[in-house]
Amino acid sequence: MFGFDFNTDVCKHHFRHCMKPDERNLLPSPDVTEARAAAQSDWTSRVLLVVATALLAVTFAREFFASTPDIVGKPAPPLTARRLDGTPISLTALTGKVVLMDFWSVACGPCVSQIPILSAVESRYRGRAFQLVSLNVEPTEWPTAGNWLKQRLAGSIVVTTDSRTASAYGAARLPHLVLVGTDGVVAQTFSGFTREATLAAAIDREMLR
Repeated sequence: MFGFDFNTDVCKHHFRHCMKPDERNLLPSPDVTEARAAAQSDWTSRVLLVVATALLAVTFAREFFASTPDIVGKPAPPLTARRLDGTPISLTALTGKVVLMDFWSVACGPCVSQIPILSAVESRYRGRAFQLVSLNVEPTEWPTAGNWLKQRLAGSIVVTTDSRTASAYGAARLPHLVLVGTDGVVAQTFSGFTREATLAAAIDREMLR
């Protein structure tokens, strides 16, 4: 009379009451539904976090490489550094030698881990046209850090340098190594922990030039 179908309209609003007992059991309970919603929300949050982290990493990488000078194939930048006794050092005094420059800090774990490798490299090329130069970049560590390193790398020229020089050589990440050829031109750079075989291969190439 009023256009109301009890069986149809009530079932639309009270779906559960129109089901048989065994069919009701097939519906998820409110607790299950809430758990699924919470899991989906947590999954969405994780995806958003991963995406945000990836975007941040890309941005950082762009800024890092944009700020790192490309010095390979160019004359080595001017060197401002002084030895433990306070005397300055220049690369011109090392002309004719292959020079491996190591920018480091005691507070840098990989830098300390790199020391035995540098010691092995220095021993391998001792007596040849090769020179290892260790440049400490943290003024607050000097000269204590310099004396500490000199005991472990006797054949290295241990010096302290300033942030401007470190930046000019691209030492945004430590350890940072720069290989300079006998002609004073930067042959290669190494950022982060570097294995002995990698360094030796690069040094051998410069020795044969």
